[in-house]
Amino acid sequence: MTQSAYAACQDIRGRLGMVVPAWFPTDTPQEQVEALLRATLSDFDSLLEPERLVVVVDGQERILRAAGRLRPQLGPFHVVWQEENRGKAAAVVAGIRALLPDQGLEYIMTRDADGDHFMNDAPHLFRLGLQMSEETENPCVAVIGRRTSVHRPLGWVRGEYEYILNELLIEGFKFTLARTGHVLDTRYFTTYGPYPDMQSGYKLYSRQAAEKAASGLTRAQQTEPRLDMMRWGCEIVPMVEIALTGGLLGEITRLTFYDQPVTSYGKLDRPRTYGAKAAWAFRRMALSPLQAAHLMANAFPRHALYTDPTGREELAALWSFVLQEMGGSPEGHRLAMPMFC
Repeated sequence: MTQSAYAACQDIRGRLGMVVPAWFPTDTPQEQVEALLRATLSDFDSLLEPERLVVVVDGQERILRAAGRLRPQLGPFHVVWQEENRGKAAAVVAGIRALLPDQGLEYIMTRDADGDHFMNDAPHLFRLGLQMSEETENPCVAVIGRRTSVHRPLGWVRGEYEYILNELLIEGFKFTLARTGHVLDTRYFTTYGPYPDMQSGYKLYSRQAAEKAASGLTRAQQTEPRLDMMRWGCEIVPMVEIALTGGLLGEITRLTFYDQPVTSYGKLDRPRTYGAKAAWAFRRMALSPLQAAHLMANAFPRHALYTDPTGREELAALWSFVLQEMGGSPEGHRLAMPMFC
């Protein structure tokens, strides 16, 4: 048993920074905005010095005003104002860059402001990150705050998409690393299953991993602007960059509500949104359209979404979008599945 298992809040407080990107759907009532922001930020001083909590207000003046009202009550946390909403990832990058000049920080946590990411789960993520760094002497580690269920807070269909994308990414990592003679290190997340909850909005990054997350997100937007990873890739781009460049991924469970208090994903074009994430990741892995098609064909039949006729239509649309974005022809790589079960 390492000392990391016993890291107390007072031990964490001098080593941790936190980024909270703050944006809410425009139809969210102001009183709910303030209540959710208060719930997210309350008790931060048990783990964080005030200047090491960075709330990035993403283009909404009403949140800026709400944060201003909360600072005298909760503590003088740092607020970064972005006049233009360029997406959640842009807010996270701004927050990480605001913290990195502080040389005393060893870890940076990112945490959504939707009231579904509880402060008291943060020490568990920190302890696992510390354990991973100590045991492997690897300075680049990322810890995911895993939800015990993705279906329950997100709904069945969106949960299926997240499970599928997580599988595509991990299998893609394995294939990509194997081509260079490396094996994906899975020991710190396989306790919960073969595929980590990579799209969770609660993550801990070591300093080096945070630097890779920020630079990777910036590069993704510059190289693939059509896929808009600053808006859709906040959670997956850092995971891809860290996994493919020698970093370690781990995860530990956290609490979540049965239904999310607020969400901006409910009315999106799912095949296009999740397809953009998959297409970017496959291109970053330098996969061919045929290799991407094989990964999708391997994954789809394992998931219940494929058993529903409407689900199959959506997956076919995702299939087409990904292959077209990769420069391949969906017709040239037909989605052939078993006829019997």
